[in-house]
Amino acid sequence: MLRDENESVELAGSTVFKDERKQAYLNPAGADRPLISPVPAATLDRARRYRLERLRMKMREWDCGALLLYDPVNIRYAFDSSNMSIWTMHNPSRYALILADGPAIIFEFEGAEHVNDGLPGIDEIRPSKSWIFFTAGNLVEPRLKAWADEITDIVKGNGANRRIAVDRLEPSGAFELTERGFTLLDGVREHQTGNPGPDHIKGRGAAGQLSVGGYLKRLARGVSVSVLLKLPRDAVTGSARRSA
Repeated sequence: MLRDENESVELAGSTVFKDERKQAYLNPAGADRPLISPVPAATLDRARRYRLERLRMKMREWDCGALLLYDPVNIRYAFDSSNMSIWTMHNPSRYALILADGPAIIFEFEGAEHVNDGLPGIDEIRPSKSWIFFTAGNLVEPRLKAWADEITDIVKGNGANRRIAVDRLEPSGAFELTERGFTLLDGVREHQTGNPGPDHIKGRGAAGQLSVGGYLKRLARGVSVSVLLKLPRDAVTGSARRSA
């Protein structure tokens, strides 16, 4: 890629971008500083554990031995873990398996295991077995079978039943699991969404106050609602990275 010789490649400082207008939306001085959250870490962890336990309660209610998640939104709900969410919405390659009475496992991209550091609900991190053609090429069939074998071994090894709740699954994956004696159920995750816990509500409130405060700071005579709503998220909340 050609780069303007006058354009800085520094990751921190006030000259990250050649175009000075970008400074209105970013805080380069905070690029190497930790994020500051208005929600205490203990509150976040309680909310994370609550969501995961609510999923397990719903699994037991439906008599599901395990829950298999591919939708990145659902993985985020269960673990508060995200990685390449937009891409994995279209290319199911990262997934989670949660046992009703056993471990909660994230199957992560190799080399990206660190994105799950510090998340209390994850008991184990394993490399994902992606069997879509984009990632597997001519190895789709053996990878698919290896993926199904691993799911089977985990469920069987933890003494769970053969009823697996899924959020989304490609037809070939569903076929492999049903061939191994599993019954696939839909809707377990969706039936849980209407039960936010008290710490979850606190987090939503803090996020709402932060956003509303950002809009109010930019509210002035003659500024329309449509203009305010077009502001980038980081311009409203202050920055994606804030100085400590």
